[in-house]
Amino acid sequence: MLKKKIRIAIVDDEEECRNDLVKALKKCFDKIPESFEYQEFASGEEFLNKYTNTFDVIFLDIEMSEINGMNVAHKIRKRNDFVIIVFVTRLISYAIEGYSVGAFDYVLKPFDEIEFNIKMQKILKKLEKSELERSILIKTNYKDKIVKLKDIKYVEVIGHNILFHTKDETISSWGTLNDVIAQINSESFASCNRCYYVNFNYVTGIEGLNLYLDNDIIQISRYKKNEFLNSLAKYLGKKGIVE
Repeated sequence: MLKKKIRIAIVDDEEECRNDLVKALKKCFDKIPESFEYQEFASGEEFLNKYTNTFDVIFLDIEMSEINGMNVAHKIRKRNDFVIIVFVTRLISYAIEGYSVGAFDYVLKPFDEIEFNIKMQKILKKLEKSELERSILIKTNYKDKIVKLKDIKYVEVIGHNILFHTKDETISSWGTLNDVIAQINSESFASCNRCYYVNFNYVTGIEGLNLYLDNDIIQISRYKKNEFLNSLAKYLGKKGIVE
């Protein structure tokens, strides 16, 4: 199981359809251990203007006025190759065209509860396999950067400055540790003290309060150590690295 909050965008110019999709999602998530949060967009333009690479799944209506769902999808793919796009339509012939932009699936209006739940299970399985392929948008003083989660070794907070230590470089941004945790939203990461947020996949050793991340050494706080080690053990156990 993902054990994380799934972030969903609903892009549809018909308010009734957005409401119906929200109801279908709530019914589906009532039956599974994951939780979700959603944001609604009444047009493709609004979505593209506010898009920040933080969504796991985008439900995208094909037949919107002004800019249609297919054109929106093409623009999304220029920013993110991995986000799951699910087309929403009344006509299956439109949905089939969606595979040209790497759409994962489609759902037909009006929503059938059984069919919708089956498709959501497929989506959740896909997310579980590709979580670290997700990218986030990091704002800097020069230009924004898109970085894959799997490339982030750890995040360091110094005052209001945020340093994203990746395998290739250190990217400087701003905010709080809580902002970082909300943005990354992954069970592959955990906080080892109030200054560091660590990607478990780079942990190479622990000695006392020293945490080794490849060639870097950072400190685990005493009050966080047991919680961090338990989370690390659960993650590695799930991956089959430890029992």
